[in-house]
Amino acid sequence: MEYHDIILPFEKFHLPERRVTGVLPQIVREFNNQVEAGVYRLYWNKCLCGSTDFDLIASVDKKGFLAPLAVCRHCGTMIMTPRYTDVFYTDLRSHRDYFLTFYGYGHIRDYVLAKYNPLEGADIFKLVKHVVNITSGTTVLEIGAGAGWNLLPFVNAGAQVLGYEPEKDFVELAQSLGMNIKQIAFNKLPEKGEFDVLVLSGVINRIGSPLEFLQKAITLVREGGIIYIDVPLLNVRTLDYRVDWFYYFSEDSFRYFIADTGLKPLEIRVISGRVAGVFRREEFPNSKYLLTRNKAYTYKMLRRLRRCERWHFSKKLKTLTHVPIFRVLEKDD
Repeated sequence: MEYHDIILPFEKFHLPERRVTGVLPQIVREFNNQVEAGVYRLYWNKCLCGSTDFDLIASVDKKGFLAPLAVCRHCGTMIMTPRYTDVFYTDLRSHRDYFLTFYGYGHIRDYVLAKYNPLEGADIFKLVKHVVNITSGTTVLEIGAGAGWNLLPFVNAGAQVLGYEPEKDFVELAQSLGMNIKQIAFNKLPEKGEFDVLVLSGVINRIGSPLEFLQKAITLVREGGIIYIDVPLLNVRTLDYRVDWFYYFSEDSFRYFIADTGLKPLEIRVISGRVAGVFRREEFPNSKYLLTRNKAYTYKMLRRLRRCERWHFSKKLKTLTHVPIFRVLEKDD
């Protein structure tokens, strides 16, 4: 596994966003110093298409965290590889200023209460309702539910809702607000279920093996039930990515990889910087042309960015003159 035509170590050739103020610089320096000291290590992960052939695009995320963003040379999917171990993300999420850093709120409760508004979950509800009628007998499950804000429109429609969420703080807040949310880790889901609707909003892009996770999650839906999935779209023009997100889909790659797990798309839309779709468990003829088109579009955009003076992309090196900071734990053959 290797990168091509790039500087292997973390060279900050992609600049973070300018709004780096307050306590954020100190947090970023703290974690970056630990990465460079070898406290937090990284390991290689394959692309969703199985390829191990990448071009490095950027090494610093939107906040300034050291985070290698690469593009798969086979299908054009954006992926963080090598990526950090779970220890790094546990320490990051438990940092006293985590919510202030990533969400702009000083406390998790402030963030949750801000999410409890009529707009959150409205787009999800509308897209689901366009495919299936929501009644008092409809059962809805959301995995990665947070404190349940996406489920509020379903509650208001009289549906029976349940949320699975791995973060204890979210679960406790949800329950204090009267929402039916249970604490369950993503790798400890029940074996099967009979839900009418499954909601996965901004989840599969944050999981190391998203397609395997998805194949497990859809077994919780009854025969003929529907699955709603959305993921954030990466704005290639600004490389607006985060250290705690692993995969970035385009509409084409989203269509291909979701269908590849045995789901038939009923409707797919691009909504508010996300690509969202409603699916049903059914064999569906997939087309590799979607990945070909995705790769062509991605590299076309990257070539345009290389010509912009404000972007500091890496240059080709014949040899490496210093030891790479990447400390690879595993290599996939």
